[in-house]
Amino acid sequence: MFLKEVIRNPETLCERYSLRLILQPLRNQYTGVVVVEKIAFLLSLPFSLETQKDPFMIRNLETVYLESKVVANLIYASKLVVIRRRLEVGASLETHQIPEILTEEDIDAMDKCLRLVNHSYFIN
Repeated sequence: MFLKEVIRNPETLCERYSLRLILQPLRNQYTGVVVVEKIAFLLSLPFSLETQKDPFMIRNLETVYLESKVVANLIYASKLVVIRRRLEVGASLETHQIPEILTEEDIDAMDKCLRLVNHSYFIN
């Protein structure tokens, strides 16, 4: 539902209520990595559509993302991915062993999240 709406009208993400609904699963420890990946994709979509040529809409989107703490939610979702995987394997896991336990889906989800975080950081 949201994907089609965002493609038709990217300004949908400028509405705080819609954005809150989209961000909510990122703070849930039971949200799967596929959902996290799709949310990150959805949030990055306006930056890759033709609307990127509309500086007013992009500025508005950046402001709403900042106020809604999109970056913090994406980083937290990435952290939850690692925590969930770590709990599955065992709490005695050393930090340097974390990359070895992550699945391809985990890495893809975290990649999409952190790319958007990176984009958000370098936009200003």
